[in-house]
Amino acid sequence: LSPPSYASPQGIAVTLSVWSCKGRVIMRRNSMLVERAAGDEPPGVMDVDEAETSEAGTSRDSMKLDEGDASCQDAQLAANRRPGACDSTLPRTPGSRIHSFLSSREVVGRRPPKAHFARSICSRLPHLLKEKELSNLEKYDKIFASAWLDAERVICGTKDNQLVVWNVVTGKHYTLPSYLYEGFRVDHCGIHSISISSEGLIATGGQQPEDVMILSKTDVRPRGLLRGHRDWVFGISWLTHNILVSGSRDKLVMLWNVDNMERGLGRPLHVRKGHTDKVRDMSVDKVRGEFASLSADATVKTWSAEGDMAKSSTALVHKAELVCMACDQERGTYAVGSESHVQIIDPRASRVVSVFEAVEEKCGIRSLSFYGHILTVGG
Repeated sequence: LSPPSYASPQGIAVTLSVWSCKGRVIMRRNSMLVERAAGDEPPGVMDVDEAETSEAGTSRDSMKLDEGDASCQDAQLAANRRPGACDSTLPRTPGSRIHSFLSSREVVGRRPPKAHFARSICSRLPHLLKEKELSNLEKYDKIFASAWLDAERVICGTKDNQLVVWNVVTGKHYTLPSYLYEGFRVDHCGIHSISISSEGLIATGGQQPEDVMILSKTDVRPRGLLRGHRDWVFGISWLTHNILVSGSRDKLVMLWNVDNMERGLGRPLHVRKGHTDKVRDMSVDKVRGEFASLSADATVKTWSAEGDMAKSSTALVHKAELVCMACDQERGTYAVGSESHVQIIDPRASRVVSVFEAVEEKCGIRSLSFYGHILTVGG
């Protein structure tokens, strides 16, 4: 019996290895099937529903030992096996009741795992990660932003305003051509944000740091340019499949509709004012249809697509090096990274509800990402 497994885009496999069947526990360990009596059942093993127990019990009586199994040579023990004895390899026939029962216990099957089981697996995933450094980075400056295009390709934005696409499997990479526009120019500051929409559009910084460039995810070719900010763009995030929000060093928050671009050039749909210092990051709460802006004035403001005034404003406790923010979609809270702390804010109460210290003091938190109840912090 092949155990069910789930593989993430990054290649992490999770295997469900415990099943319960008619008062017995069948455990997969090092590719061997071992049968245990019900009294020896370890804590946390899932019980079988009454209907499934009856069904599995009927099938159990018809199970036969695999004659090729070196650990169970005598096939005649099949009808009179005792609890704790070595069991057979289970039938592989897709139509069998045993197969259907075990398939229902798969992580990717019809029945999701228990909540405590999912939390346990997630807490162990970081220990399975192995670091792999990309090659040929010497000619590029610092990488400020990155995003996965698919399971093999990642797009990165650098301090010297380069967009580079890497294939992490083959190691090959290429630099995207610039999308230039005649007009107001400021000094380079790097590409600080990359955001991908549900429709496969990439929003990121342009060759001029006050621009927002729109590219196609499939061929990574330019589709348009958004112009309106007068200084470096730090934060970009998709509110819907076609509405984009951005924050800049010019202290402004802008909303854009990429469907309204004319000849590849777009202008802001709305301009929001309220911050007294540069806007460092943007984050979207898709569940509640609102977005938040993080500013160097040590506040986080939340906004709706309608209305010019902020819905809430939260003063932060730790104010040094405020550069990144992430939204917990389930709880409607935001995590903000600073020099040495992560602050959790609740915009409904307009206050900081929790503070966590960084692993290293004054390391400078540069990235935050939520996955369910897990927050990943990068410094």
